[in-house]
Amino acid sequence: SLDRVIRDLNRSQVLRVFDMPVTDLEAPNYSRTITNPMSFATMREKLARTEYRNKMQFASDIELIADNCILYNGINSVYGGYADQL
Repeated sequence: SLDRVIRDLNRSQVLRVFDMPVTDLEAPNYSRTITNPMSFATMREKLARTEYRNKMQFASDIELIADNCILYNGINSVYGGYADQL
């Protein structure tokens, strides 16, 4: 199931950084830079509300997590490397 995919991704110590939504307290000006934030927690909520009509929408949100991370942190940052693992 799609919920299992999120659980499996979250088992990785490294990928747990994507579990909860990013706050401006953790990452200054994040909300100014990232206009469409996404996290595993948000994806779990969307699953519970049956918002995903197909696997492509689900995969698109995983890509959004990676894209947001790279946009905010840069491709060559440690977090950019984490995003690359998604």
